[in-house]
Amino acid sequence: MKQIKSYFLLMAGTVISIWLYDRYLGSIPFILFSLYLFYKAYTEINKERMPGGTAGKGASEEKVNES
Repeated sequence: MKQIKSYFLLMAGTVISIWLYDRYLGSIPFILFSLYLFYKAYTEINKERMPGGTAGKGASEEKVNES
């Protein structure tokens, strides 16, 4: 389902980009695309931290939780 949603957003973004380029507002799609790529990169980085549960914790916090 996530992949279908991504494809739909990509198609909608392409149509909106073409429309904006026709209106001489071509910089707006670049800004939106850069925000989208930033969001995707941020979620990928945080995805690596989430499953282990210990990423971001200090060594002292792990010792307290173990004892």
